[in-house]
Amino acid sequence: MATTAKRRSRWKKPPLLKKDGTKRRREPTQKDEEILRLLTPGSDLRRPWGYSLLRSHYISALLERYHSSALESLDNLTAAGGFLYLPEQPINNFRHLVYALSEKGAKHIGQPRPKHIHLYRHELMSCDIAASFEIAARKHGAELYSWPAIYSSDQFPNATRDLKNPMAIPVGNRTMRADWEPFVFKSHKFFFMPGFEADTGTEPLDSADRTRSSIRLKFEDYLTVIHERTYRSHFGANTFFVPFIVMRDEQRLADMMELLQRIIAQRKLPKAYAKHFGFRLIPGFYEKPLLPTGWAADGWKRAGYEDFSFVEREESIEDAA
Repeated sequence: MATTAKRRSRWKKPPLLKKDGTKRRREPTQKDEEILRLLTPGSDLRRPWGYSLLRSHYISALLERYHSSALESLDNLTAAGGFLYLPEQPINNFRHLVYALSEKGAKHIGQPRPKHIHLYRHELMSCDIAASFEIAARKHGAELYSWPAIYSSDQFPNATRDLKNPMAIPVGNRTMRADWEPFVFKSHKFFFMPGFEADTGTEPLDSADRTRSSIRLKFEDYLTVIHERTYRSHFGANTFFVPFIVMRDEQRLADMMELLQRIIAQRKLPKAYAKHFGFRLIPGFYEKPLLPTGWAADGWKRAGYEDFSFVEREESIEDAA
């Protein structure tokens, strides 16, 4: 009876074999190690930062390599060496494979065991966003200052430097943190950001339970930071901009902007406070991802104001607070 050959999965890398059928082993080259360092978040191996997850075409763009060359290295590091692994993949016909550093890869470059990735889709979205800011800075001749540069700056308050968690912003009797580390995008001026908010649609816009995380609560906290100028006293920053990136749902994005305007009106705050927030839509987890073109540079919507760009001059937002 005829047998049907098992179709090889496009989302799993089979081991590379020698002619005798045994696994082919390969130690990382210098170019391979650039990828390992790229996939090392929270270390000093790379600036502005490392990533816990990256799609293959973002890897080639960040390292400024031909995609075919990057794919060869990725194959060697995954199938031949086990220095990288393939985590959960967004299975569709449009995407590139997603890679992460393995324990073996971390050991090879002298780093501790990688942390378990919680909330995988949110983490991948955050890495896509951060990578786009990095690519945008390079593309437009801007500068990107990551947390170590901010923390070591002469303008950074010593009182904040002495805190256990200086990235966390005090709001009343508690603190808040964005989804990425604070950074500065410097083009025609400085744009200080406490990170960004990567919204996968799991949080409610509003909630009667004040202990539950919601978009309203985030807006209220950020508006307090803006009104009290906490970004100046806590970070030594003169600007403050919060990007909200929404996955897939256009109506949710519109509802967010409307909610922000409503909260500003309810609290009788200056309308111009809305200029401190930018909103952008990106494809969903199972949809074709945006190309690594530095899309974070422009195309930001704002509540009650014209679209915003980090690389085009416009009226100042510093005086809005």
